[in-house]
Amino acid sequence: MVIMWEGQELTLLEQPYLDDSLEQPIMRAHAKDLSGNRYDVQWHTVQDYTENVGRDEHVETWGTPDAVYRL
Repeated sequence: MVIMWEGQELTLLEQPYLDDSLEQPIMRAHAKDLSGNRYDVQWHTVQDYTENVGRDEHVETWGTPDAVYRL
């Protein structure tokens, strides 16, 4: 999956996974930009994500992450 963040194209290096180690669980994945810089990409989960069967239903908009941190 490719996403845009602040004008940069980021390519996910893995399928987003659930990180429930925080108070509010998030979905996260590592990504890289065209220069090879690596990022931690995060999406907030929907309120009733535990009732959703498929991973794709955990987040409202996959194309718009809630946070991106350069590693």
